[in-house]
Amino acid sequence: MLRMVRTTIVGVVLSSVILFCTQGVGQTGPLSREFTLVNTEVNGVVIWLPSVIVVHPGERVVLHLFNRLSAVHGLNLEDYDIHAVAYTDGGPNLPAGGIRQVEFIAKKGLVSRYYCQFHQAHIGGQIVVLP
Repeated sequence: MLRMVRTTIVGVVLSSVILFCTQGVGQTGPLSREFTLVNTEVNGVVIWLPSVIVVHPGERVVLHLFNRLSAVHGLNLEDYDIHAVAYTDGGPNLPAGGIRQVEFIAKKGLVSRYYCQFHQAHIGGQIVVLP
């Protein structure tokens, strides 16, 4: 079971790196990056995927949070003072399906951890801002 979770996480990390390297080729100036984070369960372990997001300082980062689970889950990103909630039933002011959008400007040189503030034992991830 743990091996399958590790394999899934490694695959997501590699996919994120490839996506990062191919976005914005030929563009100049700061970019706006959009990512969809999906809260899901793999063999009884709740995780946000992708587990690593890589951006440049000064970029506007938009995260679309999609909760596929039956319970309410959150996304806490302390370095950016983000404490979002992703409901499954729409919740207050949210569309059905639990999609929530948050955004911030990437701060130079930070590696920020994100996690569910309601279930801290769940596997979160990192936002890496390149120097």
